[in-house]
Amino acid sequence: MKTINLNQLAFRWYILAFISIIAISPGNAQKTLYVANPPLGNDNNDGTSIDTPFENIQKALDEAVSGVTTSIQVMGGTYKERLTWKQPGTANAPMILTNYSGQTVILDGKNATGSAKAMIEIFEKDYCTVKKLYIQN
Repeated sequence: MKTINLNQLAFRWYILAFISIIAISPGNAQKTLYVANPPLGNDNNDGTSIDTPFENIQKALDEAVSGVTTSIQVMGGTYKERLTWKQPGTANAPMILTNYSGQTVILDGKNATGSAKAMIEIFEKDYCTVKKLYIQN
């Protein structure tokens, strides 16, 4: 019969616990948020799937969390919003505001809601990217 001393047993448990922690660690967390015009889009939705998108882009920007790689996917349509980007991205967790699956997205300033003076305000925020959106008026 083989015996194991307590130091060997403790070491094995330590290694097992360490491997378990690494296996379940999220690493660089990622989040994708979706936006669509009504009736599909609604700010009471959770915004985490194409079936439950937010209605307003600003709502998605408000839900973005610094330190989490965030992609805000905006479905095709015209959005009358002035946007304020509140959270910065980081080198390891950038934030991206873009169109969904090649669809045409227009930010229209005529009669737009929001308090921003520009169509998109990003003051002193790093690692924030806006791409494939049209801005008019």
